[in-house]
Amino acid sequence: MAAKTLRNLIAGSGTITVTSSSRVATFSANQTFKPGTCLKTNGGKFYTIDSGAGQTWTLEQPAGASESGVAFSMTDTGTGRGRGSSGDLVPDAVHYVYQSSVDDAGSPDCYIYVDTVQPEGGVHPYTRDHSTGSFKTAKSVAQIIPDLNARVRRLEGVLRAGRPSTSLSQDFRIADLVARAYAIERYLNSLASVPAVGVNATYSEQQFMDYGDPA
Repeated sequence: MAAKTLRNLIAGSGTITVTSSSRVATFSANQTFKPGTCLKTNGGKFYTIDSGAGQTWTLEQPAGASESGVAFSMTDTGTGRGRGSSGDLVPDAVHYVYQSSVDDAGSPDCYIYVDTVQPEGGVHPYTRDHSTGSFKTAKSVAQIIPDLNARVRRLEGVLRAGRPSTSLSQDFRIADLVARAYAIERYLNSLASVPAVGVNATYSEQQFMDYGDPA
């Protein structure tokens, strides 16, 4: 995502080897990862650590492709709060929202960033900033899974999308599909004229959210 949210990563020690569809990661050097540590391989794949020790660790996500002896980046083990240079959020991973009283330059600020490493005692294990919440991303893409209210709003938007501004229909698209199916059925039974071609309109996710929040 373009927004500067994910905390920066640092270079890992040694190399990583993963096998496609497997959750096992083997490293060339001993590691001391904390739960939720983010890994980014040289091939651009993101993972988070579940558990392990030494050179063998279990990932929370199965490997998307096999990679052998490649360099990797990992969650910063220092107190840095820089964010945004490491790429997208991690697919199929819990992300924790941390709040600091200073920004990445050390200036007083209400500074927010995201990290996959799990809080310890309610604070970030390295920066000691407070955890204020969490969210999970979708399995195939780094898209935030919305909360229940947002999901209902989006669903309502899908049903209402395309209705005229003067319409009060709560299921405009469904009603439109039913009407067209009825017209086609009548035509096939030679009881009506040829139905007009549909508009085949497409809508953005934001439009669905807007349609699901009518005035």
